[in-house]
Amino acid sequence: MATITYNPAETLQEAEEQVFGKKPPVSTNAQKSEEEISQVASQQRGITEAQNQEAVSCGGSQKQVIGDSEQDLTTVSTNIQIISGEPYTENRPKTSAFGELPPSNKVRMPADFRARGNVFAHSLIVSRFELMNREWMQFANSLLRSGEKIVSVKKDETGNTQVDRVENIKISSCYRPGPSDSSWAYRWILNKNQHKAKLQGEANANPSQFVGIRSENEKVVDLSRSELHRRFKRRFKNTKPSTIADKEYLFDGYLIDRYGSKQRGRRFLAFISVHNSGLAFDVRSNGLISKKATTKYQKNTTLFKWMRENAHKYGFTPYKREPWHWELLPTRESYFSSIDYVQDKNYNVRVVEQGVLTGLSTSKRDEVLNKREDDIKQPQQYSFLKEFEKTSQGVA
Repeated sequence: MATITYNPAETLQEAEEQVFGKKPPVSTNAQKSEEEISQVASQQRGITEAQNQEAVSCGGSQKQVIGDSEQDLTTVSTNIQIISGEPYTENRPKTSAFGELPPSNKVRMPADFRARGNVFAHSLIVSRFELMNREWMQFANSLLRSGEKIVSVKKDETGNTQVDRVENIKISSCYRPGPSDSSWAYRWILNKNQHKAKLQGEANANPSQFVGIRSENEKVVDLSRSELHRRFKRRFKNTKPSTIADKEYLFDGYLIDRYGSKQRGRRFLAFISVHNSGLAFDVRSNGLISKKATTKYQKNTTLFKWMRENAHKYGFTPYKREPWHWELLPTRESYFSSIDYVQDKNYNVRVVEQGVLTGLSTSKRDEVLNKREDDIKQPQQYSFLKEFEKTSQGVA
């Protein structure tokens, strides 16, 4: 299904020329033997070797709901380059290439690495995260033993502070339910009565927004001006919204109500998030926290500076706008099977993958690199649904 080339010493430029240029990728037997892979996968997922081999053998078992039907996403032919990792370089997974986290690949992060409550992630993240924590704790404790302190963020958000204690790298959020999940965060838009009440509450909590649907009173929402309300009446008179397309249609109405336009709203809220795939996580420890007000102070913390220099060794890449947000880009085959794509725990690699027939990339960065000059002038956007439709037809 996938053509894999493993060149850990190859430069990024050479690899990208090979993948996106005229040269075809070279097929090599880069992965471990099937027995070795099965043993590692069993340890990571806590299941037996037999179960793991069964998951591999039934390659079409992972499906995604597209519109009203299930589509097989594992029968896609791709070319893959696995090359050396780079410090602090974005390599963001495209949600359209992975979709929502398959339940069989969802695992709970160990308690030592959870900032609060239950945090679930893709199984490929756990072993990497544990190894990264070991190195971080060794580094931080050596600083303290030498008389230095750990730079953190003041609780009153006024700047940085120095502390003489260190804690594990902990995650506050990784997997979040997406629109295919019944516990999806915006499911209130699917109920007429709930969305009326929610709009009023949102307008009260965000006085600078929802300007277009306020009444003359300003404190009361005029639902006759609500795009969400109008969309509900136009399309769902005698039916209930149920498909992903229905949900996205109504979600866009909510963005128009709140932000004035769908385009502006997408800058603040995503219908499909990388978190839905279980491949993104938010750190909440040692001064890092999901809070934009302290972004500049978080970038001065000891942990952030250490992760900037070392997280790539474990396959983790940043989202540079948010110092607390980090991601993992695996191969699609590994994403669906949970069998790792690296050798001997050498996680210091970067995945470059594209569809054989369309050339569509699994990385947002690679998608930009792969654009022709004409496309850059008039960028073409591949929506979640459109690209998954191509994927389900085996051409992406």
